[in-house]
Amino acid sequence: VKFINHPLGVNSQKHSPCFQEISITRPSWTRVLILAGVATTIGSSLPVGYNIGVVNSPAGPSVMHLDTFKVIKTFCNESVYSHYGTVLGKGGLSFLWSTIVSVFLVGGTIGSLGGSVFADRAGRKGALVVSSIIGAVAGVLFFASKAANSVEMLICGRLLVGVSSGLITSVMPMYLTELAPRLLRGSMGVLCPLGVTFGVLLGQILSLYKILELACIRNAKEEMLDHEIQELKLEEQDCDATENSWNIIKVLMDKSLLLPLLLVCSLQAGQQFSGINAVFYYSVLIFQSAGLSLENSQLATIAAGCCNLLMAIISIPVMAKFNRRNTLQLSLVTTAFFLILLGLAIYFISQVTWMPYLSIVGVLGFVICYGIALGPIPYFIGSELFEVGPRPSAMALGSMANWGGNLVVGLCFQSMLSLMGAGSFFIFAIVVIALFFFVRDQRERSNSNSSFMQTRIFVKTTRIAS
Repeated sequence: VKFINHPLGVNSQKHSPCFQEISITRPSWTRVLILAGVATTIGSSLPVGYNIGVVNSPAGPSVMHLDTFKVIKTFCNESVYSHYGTVLGKGGLSFLWSTIVSVFLVGGTIGSLGGSVFADRAGRKGALVVSSIIGAVAGVLFFASKAANSVEMLICGRLLVGVSSGLITSVMPMYLTELAPRLLRGSMGVLCPLGVTFGVLLGQILSLYKILELACIRNAKEEMLDHEIQELKLEEQDCDATENSWNIIKVLMDKSLLLPLLLVCSLQAGQQFSGINAVFYYSVLIFQSAGLSLENSQLATIAAGCCNLLMAIISIPVMAKFNRRNTLQLSLVTTAFFLILLGLAIYFISQVTWMPYLSIVGVLGFVICYGIALGPIPYFIGSELFEVGPRPSAMALGSMANWGGNLVVGLCFQSMLSLMGAGSFFIFAIVVIALFFFVRDQRERSNSNSSFMQTRIFVKTTRIAS
């Protein structure tokens, strides 16, 4: 039972404190809330992961994507020859492949910045609808490119699906976390990276083998939501009262938002600079060195992807029960350890007989530790750190940092691989260690009122309610 004071403090008839008795129920997963999460995961974030996994490779056509590369190679040669009468050489074909892969990341960066505008003007749900429309147009271009024998349509489709993906990764975590009650925000925020992870796995497999009413969603009485709704309205009124509405430039210029913005952007970019794509690129080679055939090595890599998906599922209850910061620091430390272990194992893989098995341990250990927190938390933490006004711009900047980091790794990894080989993993480990110290340093500097700092209080509340 909870007693709430009257806004005026006294009862007009009896001149005594007025109380309202309401029952408090523990927030739970309702059918409509689950439906909203499943629908957005399958309809929005899963296609993002699929478009990453079906064709993307950080270093060009790896063994995992050899079949896909052959198909696109033949298509590109036929298209260029029929339109321009030219046969592409090895260098020209590699450049065209890189363009097809990288233009998706360019579109993702553009879409991330656009997420701030659409989230404010069309609303969170409206922005997701816009992203779906753009994705549908991209799908039509993909389908028509084969009939038209046009590589240009394929590139345009990849650019548009990148824009759609950038919008989704920028807006969807906000939509889900604002839809959920406070104790379930972390779990709902994990659904976006969960869909991306499953989409990547689905794309890898296929490439191998030719708002409703808030009270209804939360199953809570309207009076239970009045405080939260009024809080959101007050924040929006504060934003409207300012001379200029929040935008990316204003968020960047506001010194009070600098530290949380740096935290969001560093986590989003650090997720890519951790080397997750590089680990999957090396995985087939590692499994082959351990004595597996090419086909079994590919299946083992799919198993590693399944492990990544499993960790994304496990992270749903983890985000609801454990402190965000401690979980993230644990993930960073263990991820750095397995990156160093993997680098050493690959470096000595041909010199020591048991090193291939140690490298398998490194791959699986990295995937598990990455999925604990470094994978899911960067996607939704911005929606917990920022109020309603600057939230879309901050999420857009964070999403842009993620896509930008993906683009940088995609452009530079081939050169790192040629120059350093297995030493590339040591660079990724250094980045992860630096991110660990940065996150730890923010404990004293962060705003004590942010959800990121109050997660431990939320956990205690959950246990008491249980």
